[in-house]
Amino acid sequence: MLLASTAVTGAVLGVILASALPDGAASALPGALGDGPTTLRVLARVIRLGGLITLVGGTLAAIWVIEPGAPGLRGRDRCLRIAVLGAIGWGTGAALELVAVWATISPSTGLDSEVLPALLNARVGSTLAAQVLLSAIATAMLIVLAPVGTSAEASGLASGIAGISVAVYGGHGALDAAHQLAGAAIALHVIAAAMWAGGLVATLLVLPLTTDATAAIRRFGALALYCAMAVAGGGIAAGVLMNDPARLTESRYGWLLIAKAAALVGAISLAWIARRRMVISGDSAASAARIVAGEVGFLGLAVGLAAVLAQSAPAAPPGLTTMDPLLQPPSAVTLATLAPDPWGIATAVILVVPYVAALLTLRRRRDSWPMGRTVAFIGGVVVLLLVTCTGVGAYADVLLSAHMVQHMAINMVVPILLVLGAPLSLALRTLPPRPRASLLGATRSRPIRVLLHPVVVTTLFTASLFAIYFTPVFADLMATHAGHSFMLTHFLITGAAFFWMLLGVDPDPHRPSAPARLPHIAASMIAHTGFAVVLVFGSTVIGLEWFSLQAPLWAVSRLEDQSLAGGIAWGVGEFVMAGVLIFVLVRWFSATERTEAARRRQGRRAHAKPDTHSPVS
Repeated sequence: MLLASTAVTGAVLGVILASALPDGAASALPGALGDGPTTLRVLARVIRLGGLITLVGGTLAAIWVIEPGAPGLRGRDRCLRIAVLGAIGWGTGAALELVAVWATISPSTGLDSEVLPALLNARVGSTLAAQVLLSAIATAMLIVLAPVGTSAEASGLASGIAGISVAVYGGHGALDAAHQLAGAAIALHVIAAAMWAGGLVATLLVLPLTTDATAAIRRFGALALYCAMAVAGGGIAAGVLMNDPARLTESRYGWLLIAKAAALVGAISLAWIARRRMVISGDSAASAARIVAGEVGFLGLAVGLAAVLAQSAPAAPPGLTTMDPLLQPPSAVTLATLAPDPWGIATAVILVVPYVAALLTLRRRRDSWPMGRTVAFIGGVVVLLLVTCTGVGAYADVLLSAHMVQHMAINMVVPILLVLGAPLSLALRTLPPRPRASLLGATRSRPIRVLLHPVVVTTLFTASLFAIYFTPVFADLMATHAGHSFMLTHFLITGAAFFWMLLGVDPDPHRPSAPARLPHIAASMIAHTGFAVVLVFGSTVIGLEWFSLQAPLWAVSRLEDQSLAGGIAWGVGEFVMAGVLIFVLVRWFSATERTEAARRRQGRRAHAKPDTHSPVS
């Protein structure tokens, strides 16, 4: 009751304070504050954000805090119930906010059905509708998959993070190209804040059901430290990219940002005091929980401020520009020019930070790890950054040939290097017991086994080439940064699943034998060859709806560029798959030779065995 009251009080106080802040150079967006439907919109946003935070927190606590083998799994059940309530609140808040926006734009009193299609086609309407759908999916998966290992926790957490990403890219993160980096920073900031606040509340709610409350708080405290660092880093980066620091006090957005930063500082301070009193002074978990309740209050205040902050317009600093590939043709200099991309940076951080942290854990334990695996994994991250955060990534929006370089690298080269880094084996060696058990349960669950079935993986890897590039889907995905990011994520995941099945050094009891992998390699080579032939010799421009909107100041022949893209896909695809085939064959023959050598040694030992039943003289 104390936790609920402090969180709600903080959120309401944040809304009230935000409404009283001065408005200056950067005015609020239309319908941000005021009477009538806009008040409902702000309150609905608080419900939506609170539900998202609760969903993320409940699933995170089930994965990270509840110790394996807890009596009756009561702690896990309570975490999942918390997550279900959060998912329902998230969907309810999104639906209420959609209705509030609908009422705001209706020309007459009430809800005008004629404006609904336009609302759902607009960014704000489609974003809220997508969150309603995601929340329904999350609720269903949490309920249906609860008895199936750790699938419910994993699916719920993934749904929550997806919902946060959708919300971010439907707000300030989708303003324009110059704010794409700020959008990535906001996404990091919000996801980390949701994990911190939601995990904290869920952890304290399940403390009575844990066998060691102090150990549970300490486990979450280690995770909360990294979340707080990500919250601070993402918030500072977004604030600098989207605002002129010298003019923060001249706008409502600036005052909101200052107030939210103060609330987060208060939460971090109380968290530090509580953890210090527990670890150093030896206070009980109950005593520390009273201080942590204040931490929850500050976080609730930050959520309330964030609800209004998302409706206020930032004052972008002057000179915020990014590389423009339309101004000059590609060259060695322009292709090597840095052009930071939020998806590339975020993906690299998500990949490399846990891997390096695991390596440091092994080093502290004085355990060894093959250097070749580390080099391969870091090499994959470097290649990913080279094709997303340089001129290659910038020209990928303008030229199909540059896009194909990026595609082949992310879909084939990067996954091979990441898979050879054996990230699953490293995680299983370094994770704490509960997360390790959750990871093992997820990899052995029926949904994951179905998705990673060789036939399913090969189909997704090959069929997506034709489903994306030979349909209007390609132009639709290229039209928005969120769509482009989804496409790149799809390429990376399907490539990783395909090459993990073929080359993976991580243990997998369901991986097909070497002879059984050969048809999958052949299918991939045939598909890439057919795809490349169409590009090279085709007379219809792929993605014309998108590329016709790109008007570079330098001359370009779309068909010639498409032919070049086909040559790149053909050459890279065949070269990579030939290398994979050689790799599989070499490992197959080596394993066969080792098996035969072991049989010969066993036969020689059997023949050389002395007769122990000789008669005694």
